[in-house]
Amino acid sequence: MKRVALLEPGFIRDWNNLESIKLFKERNENFLIDVYMCSYDFIGFKHKETTDKSVIQGSNQVTISNLLEKVPDTYQIEIKPYHQVWNHIDRYFKENKFNLKDFKPGVIEKWNMKANTNETKYTLLHKIYAQWHMVYETYCMSRHIEDYDIIIRSRFDYDISNLNLSKYSIEQNTIYSKTRNELRDVFGKIHYDGFAMGDNKSMEKYLLVGSGQGFYDAIENSNLVSDSFYEMKGKDIKLSSEAMITNWSHNYHKLNHKEISNDDLPGDIVMRTRAQKFYKK
Repeated sequence: MKRVALLEPGFIRDWNNLESIKLFKERNENFLIDVYMCSYDFIGFKHKETTDKSVIQGSNQVTISNLLEKVPDTYQIEIKPYHQVWNHIDRYFKENKFNLKDFKPGVIEKWNMKANTNETKYTLLHKIYAQWHMVYETYCMSRHIEDYDIIIRSRFDYDISNLNLSKYSIEQNTIYSKTRNELRDVFGKIHYDGFAMGDNKSMEKYLLVGSGQGFYDAIENSNLVSDSFYEMKGKDIKLSSEAMITNWSHNYHKLNHKEISNDDLPGDIVMRTRAQKFYKK
């Protein structure tokens, strides 16, 4: 029986989303699946995270015991105090300097008005690092990661309930993920950044992006540049998590790619409505 490590990092956002993990395990009962969860100490928001940190005070607490009530056979859980994670992120960006293009005029102002937030190019990069830092922390929870045949990076609000692992042979030096036809002149296709799977050696390279040095290399030392992206989006390509992980895995690490079927992962993977996407004051 093949062993699988399912990594679930970051905000939970909605307790009901955990049902997807239980259904995934039931669907793949011919695999030995260990679930690793590394989350914050409060429920996240269904919308994108706001720069207004004061709104987190009314959020529900997350503990190991209430996680185990929802998914009793979780293999390992770690709860990180939100402020401690962001203290680490603040220190990281004081110690590491990144070169970012300014936004085109009006681009960030339009975004901030739409999302009811107050982002800058640096706060956006901080959030990308925070996401991948939590992914890497979840990966590091296992002391015997080499024992797994398959490693899956997912997130709590991704619907993985229909994913049938038996359909995928899991080849060496290959990442299995979903893509979309965007930035074709830059990458051919761009990867969704919330799900990937592969063998342990392929995923080790992929997930190294969440380490301090790995993230710096992915942003500054991997030739992550694109004038066409800047003209299209009005921002530096370094501020796209999906562009970064696409470049990191296939241009920097030369990993092959195999597509995940729409039958296994729906086109709209995130379990939220469009109305829930942005913070409303």
